[in-house]
Amino acid sequence: MEIINSLSNREIAILFWMVIILAVLIYISKSSKAFFGVVKAFFDRKLVYCYIIIGAYLFLVIKILNKTIFWEAYLFKDFAIWFVGFAMVSFFSINKINTNSELVKRFLKIFSATIIIDFSINFFTFNLGWELIIIPVVSFIAILQYFAEINKEKPGYEKVSSFLKWVLTIIGFSLLGYVIHKLYHNYNEILKINNIKSFLIPVILSVLYFPIILLFASVTKYENIFQEINRYRFLSKKRKLKIKLTVIIFGKLNLDKLDRIRNWDKKELKDSSNTFKYLKSVGRK
Repeated sequence: MEIINSLSNREIAILFWMVIILAVLIYISKSSKAFFGVVKAFFDRKLVYCYIIIGAYLFLVIKILNKTIFWEAYLFKDFAIWFVGFAMVSFFSINKINTNSELVKRFLKIFSATIIIDFSINFFTFNLGWELIIIPVVSFIAILQYFAEINKEKPGYEKVSSFLKWVLTIIGFSLLGYVIHKLYHNYNEILKINNIKSFLIPVILSVLYFPIILLFASVTKYENIFQEINRYRFLSKKRKLKIKLTVIIFGKLNLDKLDRIRNWDKKELKDSSNTFKYLKSVGRK
């Protein structure tokens, strides 16, 4: 009940429109298979295993935080926002990560966006009527801009994308001005311990979540490497197993090494008497 009562007008508006959109998606689907096919893919067996690992890890994190001064029951709302905005977005972005630097850049990009979103949701909201109007309008403009951006090679789309960027920029600066105005007149509100905790908890959770992102990014790299090794018919099963073990021993959770190690020579994989020495030399190039 405490969590429900703590919902801001913006959070209520977001939940309202999420329910509406979900209902429309189900309704406009020509058959239930279209919508539930996406749901089925979301709960693919491999993904479910990942969800279980993430869930167990975060449960442990929350249990530990619960024994500190940082955690309170009302923070579950902030946890939910962080989970959807950061944890899941990061997880579904791991297939785009190839190197350690890419991992850090993507992590920081999603992290900074999550902090901004969390701050904008938790502080200085408008009345519910305005929130119900602003949320869909801004979201619609952002979606249109993204669509125009990815199709900017088509005639006229680039101009539309540029115009919508300016619109979003104006909206962004307007909201920033509103926040600064509120901060100036209500700075004591920000300094309340509950608000400080609400702001810090996504930061703490994100830092503690980094090992999970690194783990899954590495596992994805290993999976791709092993699939390629399995396709090599010129290698015996014993040789394939030896190569895989060598990759694990040398690569560990280092994305740079795993990315470089893939530059192997097929002939060397087949003939090299010292597989570990060969793959190690490749990984260092």
